[in-house]
Amino acid sequence: MAHDLGKKGEELVYWDGREQATVANWVDVEDHQLPPATKLIFEMVIKPNNGLAPDQGVVAEAEAKLGNVLDVLMGTPAKKLIESRPRAKAWCYKILARPAWAKVLEMKHKAQV
Repeated sequence: MAHDLGKKGEELVYWDGREQATVANWVDVEDHQLPPATKLIFEMVIKPNNGLAPDQGVVAEAEAKLGNVLDVLMGTPAKKLIESRPRAKAWCYKILARPAWAKVLEMKHKAQV
């Protein structure tokens, strides 16, 4: 649909292969890599608002997975999207400063050696 409408003068897609690849990467991240954020919202917001305790194991696992996604995002030109928003930037850096995140990075480094 986007390709068809783009032919009518409303550019909805990139025609350059590299730009298409960048968009495809973002779509993959949104479709397959952001569910940890959904799990965190469920565990840390929805459950407590309904009188339930969050599952700390699920929280820790989701934080680690979301940290990997943020690493990808922070290593791309899209970093400016996060850096230009003080609250998003503070949130990202707060997550990246957590001891659990340092532990994940340490495990990742050991796995690569």
